[in-house]
Amino acid sequence: IVDYRINFSFSEESSGDRALEAIREYTKSFPFAAILPVQPLTYLPVQTTSGEPAVKVTFLRKKTAEKGSEDGGILWLSSLGDVRSEGMDVIYNESTSMGGVVHLTAKRISKGQTISKIFSEKQIVLAFVKGLSEGRGKDILMQAGIEVRSIFHLWM
Repeated sequence: IVDYRINFSFSEESSGDRALEAIREYTKSFPFAAILPVQPLTYLPVQTTSGEPAVKVTFLRKKTAEKGSEDGGILWLSSLGDVRSEGMDVIYNESTSMGGVVHLTAKRISKGQTISKIFSEKQIVLAFVKGLSEGRGKDILMQAGIEVRSIFHLWM
């Protein structure tokens, strides 16, 4: 299992729904295909089983009689969290006026992979994180009053 999680905080003046929508907007607009121009892939908005919107990046390969056309991918999920229930008030200065948190999780989809795509997945995640501090990503976060609080990488 390889998961990446980015925690964003938003100020008390910002709405949680507005912050969540801004993160989803950035995720939907991110140019995943430009990161790996040689790797054929699709990225489409999808609904999770719980009905939440997500973005699914699917690696593609030539379909054969033995293998399908999908070669794994990454599922990008976002949700609102609560600062107090997350214990973030212990981690971050109590005087910080944080209104809440948005969690963005990138879950590895290994189904269909015959050859691991760890390198490709890593390149996409690194470019996504870098994009948060540049151009459009930075603008979206600033307009919604959002800050990156932490980035976690779980590799098992």
